[in-house]
Amino acid sequence: MNIKTTQSSVLASWVLAIYRTIQSYGVNPDPLLKHAGIEKALLSQHQARIPSETSNELWRLAVVATKDPLIGARVPEYMTLNTLYAVDAAAQASSTIREFLRSTCRFSRIVTTAVELVLEEQSDGSELCFTELGDIPLCDQAVDAFMFVIVLTLQPVLQVIDYSEPFFLEVDVTRPKPKNATLYEEAFNCAINYECQRNRVRINSNFLNIELPSANPAFTRLSEEMLVGYLSRMQNQDIEMKVRGAIMELMGVQSLSKEKVASRINTSVRNLTRKLNEVELTFNQLVDSIRQEKAISLIKQLDVCFAEITFQLGFVDVN
Repeated sequence: MNIKTTQSSVLASWVLAIYRTIQSYGVNPDPLLKHAGIEKALLSQHQARIPSETSNELWRLAVVATKDPLIGARVPEYMTLNTLYAVDAAAQASSTIREFLRSTCRFSRIVTTAVELVLEEQSDGSELCFTELGDIPLCDQAVDAFMFVIVLTLQPVLQVIDYSEPFFLEVDVTRPKPKNATLYEEAFNCAINYECQRNRVRINSNFLNIELPSANPAFTRLSEEMLVGYLSRMQNQDIEMKVRGAIMELMGVQSLSKEKVASRINTSVRNLTRKLNEVELTFNQLVDSIRQEKAISLIKQLDVCFAEITFQLGFVDVN
């Protein structure tokens, strides 16, 4: 079986915000991270990425542990300056609200590759549309978090302009209507439609040309250079996720090798080595890291003998 090339991912600092949100309920997030298969050390690496499948599992576990299906709506409260990797800062330095929204759409892939954010301009009301990408659909809590982040990032912009008309016109979400629907109504102050075919936010087109007093072309240029650089590196970092997946699938094979892993992800050994070098990793580093993580997990399972652990880690004998 080949590794999927469409696997989506989210920024580790975004998952850290989820972690902090879970903590705010008095719940220890560490067991949830472990159960979801997320390395806690990754959360402090602001450029690291985590598969959407595992972040969705963390959301599921968080809902069970906190008993709050709307936990996603609280994530913006626990974001820090680097949670969105300066995507929000670059947008807020834009010249107009239109440029603000376009910048947000352009760099939204840095936060998650599970969704494409697109601004569709229309005379009677423009739309911010969320198109799901990859192989992992958005869970309800992720939808909530993204929607409420939009409100949070727009607040500094809307607070410094004078307007009498409503900015948000209508919101469509794929999630079912929550028991506490007032959270959505108070945040957007407009009609909220649930169980829709897609997620979108309709906004007043009259606002798009408004100039922002916070405009800073020099800062925008520097920020965009950094963001474009990260997008470029993301393409290379995808190789780490593919190689990790292949190693984990082949770990029980006694003759685990770079050749077998390269074949599993449909590339050559030479290309595999080159791609790993580009992200400052080696094949042996990844194997050792995964073996260590798996060994610790298996040793904690008292019903698993050392002979079985040895086999699962791809070693020849227990010693």
